[in-house]
Amino acid sequence: TVASIEGIDYSTIGADARVSVLVCLDVSEVRLLDSNDTDVTPPDRGDVVSQIVELTGPPANLRISLESEGEVDRC
Repeated sequence: TVASIEGIDYSTIGADARVSVLVCLDVSEVRLLDSNDTDVTPPDRGDVVSQIVELTGPPANLRISLESEGEVDRC
C-alpha cells in the first residue's frame, strides 16, 4: 500500500511536464515466494520501502517514465 507521496521536483519541457515524487510503500504484508512457494522474503527487509518515481508527458496525462530506489529514512 502507498503510505505517502511527497513531491520532489517539477519542471516543464515545452508543452510537457516532468514531475518527480518520493513514494513510500508499506510492504509489511508482502512476501516473496520462490517457485516452490517457499517464503524467501529477506528477514532484514523493513516494513517500508522508498521509490523515486518520475512522471512525464502532457500535464493532464502524465505517465511513469522512471522508477528507482529512494532513501527509506525519508519515509
